[in-house]
Amino acid sequence: MAKRSPVLPIALAALACLALPLASVKGAAPVRAQATEQIISYVPINSQVFVKPQVVATWAAQHNEAAVRAHAAALWSGLTALTNQSLRGVPLAVFDTWFTPCDIYPVTKGCGQGIISKPTLFEVPEQFFHLPRLDPANVFSSVKYDEGMKHFVEVGYGGAPYTTGAGLVNAINAGQKNLIDTAKPSSMMLKPTYELLSSTKPTAIMYWKGPALTVPPGSTTSPQVPASDSWLQVVLVDPTGKATNAKPITYCANVYDESGTIVRHGMHTAAGGSYKVIPLSEFYAIPLTSAGVQSLQNVRAQFRARQTSLLSGRFGALAQNADPGCPTVNVEKPVAALMGMHVASAELHNVWTWQTFWWQPFVSAVPGAKGPFRHFDFATAYWKTNNGPHDYRYAFNPYLEAVFGTSTFLTTKWTTSGAGSVTNLGRTTNCISCHETATYTIPANPSIAPGYVAHGSQPQIPTQNSILTRNLWSLADRAGHPTPPPAPSASP
Repeated sequence: MAKRSPVLPIALAALACLALPLASVKGAAPVRAQATEQIISYVPINSQVFVKPQVVATWAAQHNEAAVRAHAAALWSGLTALTNQSLRGVPLAVFDTWFTPCDIYPVTKGCGQGIISKPTLFEVPEQFFHLPRLDPANVFSSVKYDEGMKHFVEVGYGGAPYTTGAGLVNAINAGQKNLIDTAKPSSMMLKPTYELLSSTKPTAIMYWKGPALTVPPGSTTSPQVPASDSWLQVVLVDPTGKATNAKPITYCANVYDESGTIVRHGMHTAAGGSYKVIPLSEFYAIPLTSAGVQSLQNVRAQFRARQTSLLSGRFGALAQNADPGCPTVNVEKPVAALMGMHVASAELHNVWTWQTFWWQPFVSAVPGAKGPFRHFDFATAYWKTNNGPHDYRYAFNPYLEAVFGTSTFLTTKWTTSGAGSVTNLGRTTNCISCHETATYTIPANPSIAPGYVAHGSQPQIPTQNSILTRNLWSLADRAGHPTPPPAPSASP
């Protein structure tokens, strides 16, 4: 299910650990942050958005496009409904009261290790660690679980939680190749995605043109790898109410080759009168504190340090020959604006439902969505293939997976017996194909971690010391790795 504006409400995905204490939900455990921070009470999505698993299975079997799109829109409306809780003056949406890795995984408790964010921060998307170069880290993300998904990973296997790794090791030792789908059908997992916008000055941002997931001529510098920093259409986001489109806008765009390597970058100009001015209030966004800004700089630095250590061994000459690309974007008094979100529910047994949303200022409003959440387009993946040997169903998020070139995948092409082949690119990925390969390995060794799968039913066979984690890359990446007991000493 993959890898530029102020606002209205938007909450940092990892901000769910802090907020103003308002009415709590009966029976719900509060999401607690550091002692100096506030409390956010968990708010479940309206249960009426869910349908019975057998109904979803029928939709998938019949490839009922209208039904799955209507259901995706209902999930979006439920997730983005505003609660009576606020953070820094911004009403919080339902999804921003949900649990983050800080609340679930012992390895990331306190979120002070690696790139994992603290409760007031984001992280660089894990997708960007699969790129053959350093990313400017202008896009941030987090992971959100509802109570059902939290319960699924904490209950685990044989009395041992998956979160610590103990349940995963037990399942491997029991001969399992994939986790049994014991998640309640209403369980949900999200990956919100954000960019930083100025709350005081107009900000020019690039946007995905479409329509839908098409890549029309002139919409990007790199049609094969249309990453968000290659897009050639801009809007001006205005927090002042005074900006016009009279003057030209200059912006930087990267150029990618098919492998996903930046080969050059340069400045582009949008002529005066050619772009729209959009109020900051059209975005769901939350202001960052000065400490939050500094923390994001730390996240960027940690990302670069970790990625630098991976590049040479994993990508070799590709990484060495990459252009440095456009610079990191820093804006004055930033807010974090919601630009995309992967949404998965366990309503379809084993497979789950997948829908992904991305900001698009001129698309027809998502049915039922309100306020700044109207301005999103979306794609669904409740099945992997349509008709024909290579008629794969594509569903990716332009902010996350469009940046993938051939070097990101296990194979550069996917071939069906008796037919031709299809190049594996981010723009031809499918949420299901990617997430069903999520794999936990023993030991925790990045060199043997699986890569991504783009198309159809391309298999990922776990080795003797690994297990598929039932669609959850977040579990595969964040679960602990228990130290095995010492071998018994030899008899004298």
